[in-house]
Amino acid sequence: MIRPLSYAALIAAPLVCPPAYAQRQQPLPVSREVRRAVLDSVRQAMLTYYVFPDTATSMAAYLVGRRNAGAFDTVTNPNALAGAITRELRRAHNDPHLRVVYDPQEAARAVDTTHREARDALARDRKQNFYFREARILPGNIGYLEFRQFADTSEDARKTVQAAMRFVANTEALIIDLRDNRGGSGAMAGEIAGYFVKHRVHWGDTYNRLMDKWTEGWTENRPAITGGIYLGMPITVLTSSWTFSAAEGMAYGLKYGRNARIVGQPTAGGAHVLRRVALGNGFVGFIPYMRSANVVTKTDWEGTGVAPDILADPPHAMLRAQEAILAERMAAAKDTMARRASAWAINEARAQALDVDVPLTTLRDFAGRFEEYTFSVRENRLYSENSSRNGKTDKLKAITPALFQIDWESQVEFVRDATGLVASVRIFWNDGWVDIIARAK
Repeated sequence: MIRPLSYAALIAAPLVCPPAYAQRQQPLPVSREVRRAVLDSVRQAMLTYYVFPDTATSMAAYLVGRRNAGAFDTVTNPNALAGAITRELRRAHNDPHLRVVYDPQEAARAVDTTHREARDALARDRKQNFYFREARILPGNIGYLEFRQFADTSEDARKTVQAAMRFVANTEALIIDLRDNRGGSGAMAGEIAGYFVKHRVHWGDTYNRLMDKWTEGWTENRPAITGGIYLGMPITVLTSSWTFSAAEGMAYGLKYGRNARIVGQPTAGGAHVLRRVALGNGFVGFIPYMRSANVVTKTDWEGTGVAPDILADPPHAMLRAQEAILAERMAAAKDTMARRASAWAINEARAQALDVDVPLTTLRDFAGRFEEYTFSVRENRLYSENSSRNGKTDKLKAITPALFQIDWESQVEFVRDATGLVASVRIFWNDGWVDIIARAK
């Protein structure tokens, strides 16, 4: 039986949840007067800031209607009131970005004119390594980058990004993993996108409700930020239903601006940029006020998400991406050795991603000596010992019931004769070479 190895479960916290303030102390009940003031503030903020003016008008009218119908009359807890307002607004128009929270500290930050919040954000981002979790080289010289948020722009953040990009600069293909990325700084997303273009390119335009105008959006590789690094290799982006906001923007931009392949699930569908608005009495609104239009699609991914080119559940997306990249390479190969090298890389990727159960009776059939290789079974696992390499011993990882990964450069396939006995092995090397070795008499 073949099953995927474990992948950290994505536990989607509700989009409307009590803020940290509610956990620190019990808030005071909301009076009728405060409740009405907050609802009036929300209505006015929607009319002033929301990205679609006509939609804002209908949402504000719906909210007033619900208030007049007594929908909020019995709500005295401020966190519950914030949640109720958010739910009603989304019933009028389902916008996953739009929300109201009760958080006096957040409300204070919304009107703070000092740089304290920026300093706090930098310290927080630094502790998280600016949200870069992994940079490595996969089988077949495929680069892999995983980052789970876009940090605010800063010199320290740029140094971390540049180091990650430099690490994968010599790979032949690149996988960007955004399955766990919920967005963050649009400015940082733009700077990262700059690594993937050689010249200044027009990927889309943005509309700002407050300014009531469209602005052209250009992506460029600025050496002062990128250090002159240009990543021109084919790009694959991993997505999930959890991928949101600026992360969706990066996937969307790369899909239509760099012909990137998207592998995974349709993303969450939150395209609009937020503005934080203090509503009074400790309440804060997060209101979308900007939207974009891609030069190719003439729209964005709001409400629809970014559609994958290859549909895959999160646990399978990585392997599906590797298989697609290497299958293309194998099809384009000009000789047998190159095709075998790509097939080898696909099998190594499967060895890492899959857990293949091979019956103990089958493993015992494989035991024996094949020139310098001696295979044995210990604790229900197959081992290889290589006498030509000072007795080097490896615990083998099954790829199929007859094919196993030995180490970073070799795989072994056990071959049965017409009678069903294992008579020889094929040793596959990562450069495409194959050795055929008979069982010792």
